[in-house]
Amino acid sequence: IAQQQPVSTRLLITGAAGYVGRRVVQLAAGAGYAHMVRTHHRTIPEAQLAGTAYAVDLCDAAQVDACFAAVEPQVVIHAACSNRSEAAIVPSTENIARAAAAAGARLVHISSDTVHDGEHAPYAEDAATDPCNNYGRAKVAAEQAVRSLCPAAVVVRTSLVFGIDPLDHQTRWVVNDANSGKLVRLFTDEWRSPTWVDTLAYALLELGNLNYSGVLNVASPLALRRWDFGMLMFDLLRITPGPNVQRALLRDSGMERARDLTLDVSRAQALLRTPLLTPQQAVEQIRMRS
Repeated sequence: IAQQQPVSTRLLITGAAGYVGRRVVQLAAGAGYAHMVRTHHRTIPEAQLAGTAYAVDLCDAAQVDACFAAVEPQVVIHAACSNRSEAAIVPSTENIARAAAAAGARLVHISSDTVHDGEHAPYAEDAATDPCNNYGRAKVAAEQAVRSLCPAAVVVRTSLVFGIDPLDHQTRWVVNDANSGKLVRLFTDEWRSPTWVDTLAYALLELGNLNYSGVLNVASPLALRRWDFGMLMFDLLRITPGPNVQRALLRDSGMERARDLTLDVSRAQALLRTPLLTPQQAVEQIRMRS
């Protein structure tokens, strides 16, 4: 971590059972955080994860308040709630933001590129939000809650988080379908900024120690088509896709998805010492480790 927190910092990480939260816990442990609490709700936490497990329903304000009273966090990284729990995104974030403000804790909130419409890329931090689906609308509402209830917080917008240890959910679905012979359609007209989970996790920890408030885009500086990203991951995993993996056009799919969500990350590149890697650079790092 480029600007490492003092090991005495009391760190609270929500959603440690999730993909990003789990990696933040692992990297924070490697950086020497001695006082780290990780929350979970329905999913049983991994016994080998560092830190103290704390069971809490983040949608219950009283439970959140009790958690903050017990932990007394100085830094909160809010990584909970995925696209599989849209209804929980806003109330959980409101409770966390309110509690963080009351405690005077530094709040780092994870948001998404899906807050944009996909028709005016690349998107800087001050670009208008106009999501095209319910998940994006929930993320916009959560951002608004954070900025209203905890103005000193940082809202981190990221994109298509990936990794292989373990394999991220979206890549796992694609690989499983490809290996089982199911039709896999990867769009050649949809653009994202795929972000390595380690890049994001290190940036989140660094932001916990920086005096920055407002929105910050943390993602790959290079956007890729979904097709190209899929091929990159197949190659990394040494999988030769069969004829069931096909090119497709988003515009012909009838799906409610944004066309181009490329993020402008120049502000983060100037602010952070954590390098924002392209997917290709991340793959090189992953290969070096394996």
